[in-house]
Amino acid sequence: MLPIVPHAWSPPGPLDLQAGEALRRRARLQMVLAEAAAYVYLFAFGAILGSFLNVVVYRIPRGMGLLRPASRCPCCQTPIRLSDNLPLLGWVKLRGRCRACHLPISPRYPLVEALSGILWMGLAMAELFSGGANLPGYTPPRNVGALWLMWQPHWPLLRLYVYHALLLYLLVGLALIAADGFRPPRTMWLIWLALGALPPLAWPELHPVPVSASFAAWEAAGAARGALSVLAGGAAGAMGGCCLALAWQHRSQRADLVLGLAGVGAYLGWQAALGTCLLAAALAILAASLARLLSMARHVPSLMLVTGAAFIHVPCWRLLVELPAWPGPQAGPLALAITAAVAGAAAATAQMLIPPPSPYAATARAHAPHEPTSSADPQPPNNPAVDG
Repeated sequence: MLPIVPHAWSPPGPLDLQAGEALRRRARLQMVLAEAAAYVYLFAFGAILGSFLNVVVYRIPRGMGLLRPASRCPCCQTPIRLSDNLPLLGWVKLRGRCRACHLPISPRYPLVEALSGILWMGLAMAELFSGGANLPGYTPPRNVGALWLMWQPHWPLLRLYVYHALLLYLLVGLALIAADGFRPPRTMWLIWLALGALPPLAWPELHPVPVSASFAAWEAAGAARGALSVLAGGAAGAMGGCCLALAWQHRSQRADLVLGLAGVGAYLGWQAALGTCLLAAALAILAASLARLLSMARHVPSLMLVTGAAFIHVPCWRLLVELPAWPGPQAGPLALAITAAVAGAAAATAQMLIPPPSPYAATARAHAPHEPTSSADPQPPNNPAVDG
């Protein structure tokens, strides 16, 4: 009698099952590590961009060049070592103080770097690796995830991710300049608006929400789709910004409101511009309510509200349009009137909630003795900080 020889189609034995399970576990571990590496890379890339943003925010309003002079402490003018200038790590290594003069370095520098890293990594999680799950009406690719994008890049989704990341990244820079008490330079406004208006002319799919549901078929043909969406978005954002600015207390910040919301409309479309306007109005009421408890909440610049609203709207876009009466793909001209009325009423309410300054504090400031300043002390206003 011949011995029984197992064939290729025979059931696997216990050793084969264990080997297969070990291979599957190893493959899953490799996939998890690869995705984690992608997240770490995006965070590090964003932190590097955040370090450059710190340089832009500090130097451009003061009329300094971006490349020269090299990064140095503005207090003692000592050049910063390359190893001390690493994003996040340099500040931790120095324990928040200059190596030469030992004066404190403002914690805003690592916070901006961390915020930029979280922006590029978090938006990738919400939009890029999810297959556009945050975009209303967007058809996701067949395969989603960090690994699939490495092997089979989906270029329309990659362009959308970079486009929206640039919107938020540059808006943070404009808001930080306003928070420092400077007017954002016209050059930065023009660069930000140009990056929002020009790419949709070449890639109309950067605006996933059509201007109107009745024009969807006409837009699908590509007849000036990008130009129409940019113009409609900019106009709607400017109108919403004007409604907020009419009741805004600080006249010098009214133009920032209009330009900020107009730029958001150029990037995202007119429906998203109205939604961002509503969120900015809600944040204005929140800041005004906190102003009764925190004095620093009284001085929140208008661009900070627009930036916060955009940070909420982009990753939560699909969830927001599902709310009743929220400006979405089916919105019409009535949404413009409703948003304008709500934004104006919210701005007026926010200004009424802000407590007036104390007359005793104003009298004390007026009669306070002025301390002499030394020309030998180059310490900048606010906190001593390392430039760049």
